[in-house]
Amino acid sequence: MESSKRLKEVREQIAEKTRVIIETFCQRALLANEIASLKRKLNLPIDDYLVEKKLAEQVRTICLKFGLDPNKALKLLNLLISESISLQKSSHNPLITPTTVFEETRRLEERGLKVIHLEVGEPDFGPPQRVVDATVKALKEGRTHYTSQYGIPELRRALADKMSERWNASIRSNEILVTPGGRTALVLALSATLTQGDSAIIIEPAWPAYRKCVESLGCRARVVHTQLEDGWEPDVSKIEDLVDETTKVIIINSPCNPTGKIFAGKTVKSIIDVATKHKLTILSDEAYAEFSYRDRYSLLPEDCAKIVVGTFSKAWGMTGFRLGYLITSSQRCTAIAELAGDLYTSVPEPIQIAGLAALECFDEVDLYVAQMKKRCEFITSMLKSLPVEFKEPDGAFYIFFKLNSEVNADAFVEQLLRKHLVALTPGSGFGNYPQFVRLSFCRPEQELREGVARMRELLL
Repeated sequence: MESSKRLKEVREQIAEKTRVIIETFCQRALLANEIASLKRKLNLPIDDYLVEKKLAEQVRTICLKFGLDPNKALKLLNLLISESISLQKSSHNPLITPTTVFEETRRLEERGLKVIHLEVGEPDFGPPQRVVDATVKALKEGRTHYTSQYGIPELRRALADKMSERWNASIRSNEILVTPGGRTALVLALSATLTQGDSAIIIEPAWPAYRKCVESLGCRARVVHTQLEDGWEPDVSKIEDLVDETTKVIIINSPCNPTGKIFAGKTVKSIIDVATKHKLTILSDEAYAEFSYRDRYSLLPEDCAKIVVGTFSKAWGMTGFRLGYLITSSQRCTAIAELAGDLYTSVPEPIQIAGLAALECFDEVDLYVAQMKKRCEFITSMLKSLPVEFKEPDGAFYIFFKLNSEVNADAFVEQLLRKHLVALTPGSGFGNYPQFVRLSFCRPEQELREGVARMRELLL
């Protein structure tokens, strides 16, 4: 009876504490809304890591007072901060976003108007003919069945051989998982690495999918902000400053979307040192690795805890095939493959056979890369005549340029699309870069020339 009585008492105490927590959470949410309003008036960024670090220290002190492990409390703190950030973002409505650019472009084209597409990172060359032929042949031969969740063995072996050869690495087929696109590989990698309340470090400007994916998992995205004036090179000491007990992964993208930056070798080595010191995983998105116009880069040869994400979309012009892969340790690959099997069973068999054919087409890839490099030189020479600032890209197929302080980038993108039928992507989609715009040079030179000419009309 005494135990039953005590159980009832403890349950009521827990219920009361829970009610207090929920009431406090609601009060905290109201305060977060007020902070959002104040930050807008003061033109302050949403993230404030100094405040977060002070809070984290206080949380550790409280946990030690009660003799508890602070790790779970720090995860809870990340969840609370993420909720505050979400509330603050919801009150900030940018004039135009990558999504609204896409939707407005579609509406204009439905009216029969021709838009110059300098916003989409999609090569205008299609897949090599051998890829098309292999796909048709696979369909005709009835290669249309379920396959292993890892991918067909011959594609995994070919990827291991080709990537080892091209990047001077030692890769085994059991370290490779074939996925329906690079984005799925990214989601799987983060899902298998992060648990709710963890944190990941992102170097911005960055593809917005990184942050969205981290936050969708109930985790905290911590951002290292790089600058044009520094050549977009990250300060690794700032990366390490953001590491705490909840940090599990550092996401890097080199060549980078949207800047085209390839990180210096010493920077990558320093990031590896930080990751190794704190037992972190490096997630390297190498979608643009083949499009390296200066020093070629891959994390594949490096000895560290890593997941390398690749795709057939860019180098082979196979965006619609939705074929990607990830390379990691065999143990981690097995764990991720279990998640992949639950999520989508397997990648369509004819698509994987197309990928196998693509790996025999590196001569075409080299031609595509040479073509993009020529376009890069062409567009940079044209942009130099405009009142914009930018660093010439080391790779990929984007230029991230800065408008002068008198021009609002969101308004510029909107006007250029609606009045001059040229689509660009606002820099605000890649982080806190309201004066920047991304231009994709995936179009023929005549379209690039016309697009810049229309930009000149608006800027001069």
